[in-house]
Order: sequence, then structure tokens, then C-alpha cells
Amino acid sequence: LVELTSEQQQNTNFFIAEAIKKLSRFQNNDGSFRYWPSYMYGDDWSTSYVGHFLVEAQDKGHDVPQGMISSWVSYQSKAARSYTHQSSGYYNNELMQAYRLYTLALAKKPEIGAMNKLKEQQLGLVAKMRLAAAYALIGQTETAEAIVENVPLTINYYRELSYTYGSSNRDKGIVLETMLLLKQDSKAYPIAIELSKSLSSNSWMSTQETAVSLMALSRMSIGKGKSDNLKLKYNLNGNSKSISSEKPVARDQMAIADGKNAARSIDKYLGGTGILNTGEPIDIPRIHPEEGNTVEPERFPMRYLDPEKRVANFDEVAQGFHKLNAISEAMRCLQCSKH
Repeated sequence: LVELTSEQQQNTNFFIAEAIKKLSRFQNNDGSFRYWPSYMYGDDWSTSYVGHFLVEAQDKGHDVPQGMISSWVSYQSKAARSYTHQSSGYYNNELMQAYRLYTLALAKKPEIGAMNKLKEQQLGLVAKMRLAAAYALIGQTETAEAIVENVPLTINYYRELSYTYGSSNRDKGIVLETMLLLKQDSKAYPIAIELSKSLSSNSWMSTQETAVSLMALSRMSIGKGKSDNLKLKYNLNGNSKSISSEKPVARDQMAIADGKNAARSIDKYLGGTGILNTGEPIDIPRIHPEEGNTVEPERFPMRYLDPEKRVANFDEVAQGFHKLNAISEAMRCLQCSKH
């Protein structure tokens, strides 16, 4: 989807490998996955969610232990076959089953009997979409189309803090992926635009809804195949620049020396005057070009949690700056004469 430098590709491979290694410690003997390390039982949604990641990672060529996958498939298959539909009770249990069946179809281990059984039930929108996607993945397109035929694609805002940890954006991503699998582009595009706006906004999005949205949008880009290079032009602070990419997503390093204006705007928004307190002047030695030397002010490095500690907890990886270092960096920025 996007061009990566060799360093970025190495980092991506490293983090995926570390994620797989950490997730292996959450797997129970029966193949299910726990939500928290201290739990003694598996969580249905987490089990499907983790398995979904493992299948996608393996499909992209990453090393996933075969025992980890086969144990997960065994658990999912047993759970799918023993499922009993409940019109009331465990919240969203139909979606739990639909997602389970989708992941098995994705892993090329479909439970067709369980799929057919669930198809006969009265299902909600998102469960229908996941089930239809499962049928589409195994080549039964007509059945998939029948499931979603004449289904209104109306999704009202909500956020679920348990069970499937759903949200309206998560559901839109699921619907978008299904519409793409069924090649119903006219229904997919409006949803893709809504998701794109949500991802581009400053609103908080959970890990799940971000992942599902990006996965669906990426399938939209990949599904269109290779065409002419992406070419675009943008203007920033009066300067125009053209860039191109062979990938669906183009990236560019923007040198934006506009920190002070942003700080002034924030101060005014909060009721201030917009006049910044730049502190006492900092005496930075200047070396003239004719002296043949150029000195760049040294930046304080960000502190990061050691990899050995990361694998054992959920602490923030970026540890931030020491207070004095942060003040020094802010003062250096405020004293900059570029803007």
C-alpha cells in the first residue's frame, strides 16, 4: 500500500514478530486466547481477533508457529460446531459466531454446517455482513449476496465497552469489506468516504476500529489492481510540490516550521492573547559559514521502553522526555528564527 524504506520494513517485520511472540503467551492449552495475561479462561472475541491477525500475518509471509495456528483452528472449529443461537442472553453472541466462522473461512478451514445453521437465524446487520463475507471467501457468492440482499446499510453511532468492543466505525469497516468482496462498489464507496473522514479527523479511535477500517480500505486499494502511478500536487505555506508513487498511498516529508502559529492559535482558542511566553533568551553560539563549519543544535532523544520489558506488559513504548529536556526542546523551538 505504501512505499517503505528498508529501515521501516525491518521495523515492521520486527514489531509483527514481537506481537506474535507476545500473543503466544496469551494462548490457552485448548487453543483459545485470554484477554488479560492473568485470566485463566479464553475470551471468544479476543480468540477470533487474535486468530484473524495471525492468519493475515501468515498470509503476508510472516513466521507464525504452526502449532499456534492449528491449536487455534481446532478451538474455533469446536466452538463453531457447538454454538447454540440465543435470541436473548449473552450479548452479541450471533456476531461472535459470525466472526468465528469468518476467521475459519479466512484460514481456509470453513465450518460450512455451522455457517448454514447460522444463516437460518434472524441476524443483525454486522453479523449478516461477517457471515456473508465468510461465504464469499469460500466462493459461495450467490449465498453471500442473498444474505445481504435488501439489507439497509444504516449504522448509528455507538461505542461498546465490552463483549465485542464494537463501534459504529468498526461496523462500517466490516460492511465495507463485505461489499468489496461481493464487488458491490456503489455501496462500498460512500462507506469508504465516511471511514476516510473518521480516520483523518482528530477523534479518538480504538485499536480495533482503526485496524478494521484500515484493513477494509486497504482491500479496496489492493482490489483495484495496478494502474498508473499515483500523482498529486500540494501547496504548503505558499510552496508547491509534486510527488508520485507506484503505491496507492503516497507519503512525503513536510518541513513545517509553523509551530509558533499553532501555539498562538491554541492559546487564543483557550482564551489567551496569543502572545507566547518565550522565556529568557538563549545564547546559542553562531558559527559563520566562512569558518567552514556548520553546527546543528543537538536534540534530546526520546526515551523508549526496553524491548525486554515491552514483551511482558502493556506499558507505553514511548516514554517521553525528562521534564528538563522537554523544557529545553520547547525553548529551542520558541527561539527559532525561521518562523
